[in-house]
Amino acid sequence: MVLLVALRLGLGVHFLYEGVWKINHPVAFAAETEGFLTGARGPLAGVFYAMVPDIDGRQRLAGKPEKVAVEKETTAGKLKKVEIEVVKNEARTHQWQAIRDQFVARHPDLKEKAEEVCAQQLLEAEAYLGENGDDIQTYLTALDRFEESKKSSPSTAFQTKRNWDTMRSLRSEAKVWLADLDARRDAYKDKLAQLLGSESAADAAFPPCWNPLAWSQMELIRFAITWGLTAIGVCLLLGLCTRPAAIGGGLFMLFVVMSQPSYPGVIPPDPPQLGHALLVNKDFIEMLALFLIASTAVGHWGGLDYFLDRFIVQPFLSKTVCRCKKEAST
Repeated sequence: MVLLVALRLGLGVHFLYEGVWKINHPVAFAAETEGFLTGARGPLAGVFYAMVPDIDGRQRLAGKPEKVAVEKETTAGKLKKVEIEVVKNEARTHQWQAIRDQFVARHPDLKEKAEEVCAQQLLEAEAYLGENGDDIQTYLTALDRFEESKKSSPSTAFQTKRNWDTMRSLRSEAKVWLADLDARRDAYKDKLAQLLGSESAADAAFPPCWNPLAWSQMELIRFAITWGLTAIGVCLLLGLCTRPAAIGGGLFMLFVVMSQPSYPGVIPPDPPQLGHALLVNKDFIEMLALFLIASTAVGHWGGLDYFLDRFIVQPFLSKTVCRCKKEAST
């Protein structure tokens, strides 16, 4: 009994700290989540890849190239009209206009300035894609060629390793452009926030959205993981609703195990620093420990489940049974 309670407490500390760390480091956790999903391996890897919107950047990088005239300052300090190549992307245009509309809805008196900032920042992002247009087009062509060849490639260890390396190489190439576009989007928001001219400009311009229906898929995943792990950790530590908490933790660890299996021939293998495992790794063992906790009454031993069961569950069941007996007798 003592060892099972100690195991429950140890698991609770682990889950609670994971949840609290994610709450305190939202930016790092966002990158960690995407890296975890895009780094999935094994036969179910495609399921995890599908959770990341536009994982290869095709929707964000592709677009229609155009020539536009802009004014640029010469060395003499005069303005001169020149033509530059830009890449128009409707999805990005709508997204950035939605950011502008969100700002204007709270600050209608700054509508004209916000429109100017939106047009300028969007043009700079499109010009950036135009400058890298040839390289991006080469990348998109290579991505199409890779996806076609992968369908007909044999399932040998050599070809699987080759496909993995090619996929990671292509994604790392696209990651440079995508990171730059994300940085430009954040700079665009900062430019809008600067129109307010206050120290709390960012919070006033774009307050946190608490409507889950308006969240993106990745925001929903991060919210579920963060607060799910925190709740599981608190429940295991307090011995409150221990069985459902342990089952939830076990299912989460099953999710982790399926994304990073340790069976012979999986590509790529675990790095040597993590040790060597054959089917059973530390994540698998933690999953078994959680399901073991769920199969025992450990929440009643030094936990709040004892009081929950004695003062709430049992009286409720007794009243229900008595009522059923009376109804049956009549």
